[in-house]
Amino acid sequence: MKDTAHSVLRRPHTHGVSKPVWKTVGKWSLIAVFLMIMAFFIVIDLGDFGVQGMPDSFVVRSGSMTPVFNTGSLVVDTRFIPSSAVRAGEIVTFVNPIQPTTLLTHQIVGVVQKNHSTYIKTQGKANKQPDPFLTPKTNIVGIYHFAIPYLGYVIVFLKTRWLWILEMAAGLVLIDLAVTRFIRPSRKGAQS
Repeated sequence: MKDTAHSVLRRPHTHGVSKPVWKTVGKWSLIAVFLMIMAFFIVIDLGDFGVQGMPDSFVVRSGSMTPVFNTGSLVVDTRFIPSSAVRAGEIVTFVNPIQPTTLLTHQIVGVVQKNHSTYIKTQGKANKQPDPFLTPKTNIVGIYHFAIPYLGYVIVFLKTRWLWILEMAAGLVLIDLAVTRFIRPSRKGAQS
């Protein structure tokens, strides 16, 4: 005769949820996080491609605005509408009037009317003196919205090494396929 109390004690305790369910939840959680990150980058890129209503992003390459944001931060701006007013205290991204290939993100310290045009006087928070030029209002690209520390370093890395990252991703997919399709099935067949 079989002892039922003894056989109950030998059953493994699963806490009501089996391991495969946790694997599935973990897998879908990782996929959800990945999709959210991708959605963030898509929204940021849409603004960079000129889609109206989407934010623009810029990588900070100097410490002139410390402590507001530091080198390596990703600055996210709302697109500047030329008909809107500007005021002292706002942080703006603008085309440097001395070096037109350079963008700067500095704080407006003054607004000047000159020859029926509006100019802004700017200064970096960490700089002791204002910028040595007046910038036409038409040079403003965006109004600072927020910054994400260190994300600029990640963006620069991805943009300069995208081919390397693509190769690594392809390698990981091939390794995963090899393990799940060839190695594990052959081990199961050997154990039978």
